[in-house]
Amino acid sequence: MRAGGRAPAPRFAAPPCRAPAALYEAAPPRTRKRGRPRTRGDRLPTPAELAERAKKTDWEQAEVDLRGCSGRRLVLVRDALCYQVN
Repeated sequence: MRAGGRAPAPRFAAPPCRAPAALYEAAPPRTRKRGRPRTRGDRLPTPAELAERAKKTDWEQAEVDLRGCSGRRLVLVRDALCYQVN
């Protein structure tokens, strides 16, 4: 617990995605023009390329549960959209 008696906010991780996954930024805000609004933003690099380009300060220590065993791992926190067509 933090000083002051409040617990830290929970952190959620997305499930692992496939290595060649197509990741995108969030959809841009709607424009006041006619036509269908965009459902996704600009394309991001693959997860492997994001990990290579990340600075040391972008990585965070996190307590993770891997098949019943807990441990500390370095994770890269990044907002992204994994777009799938159904």
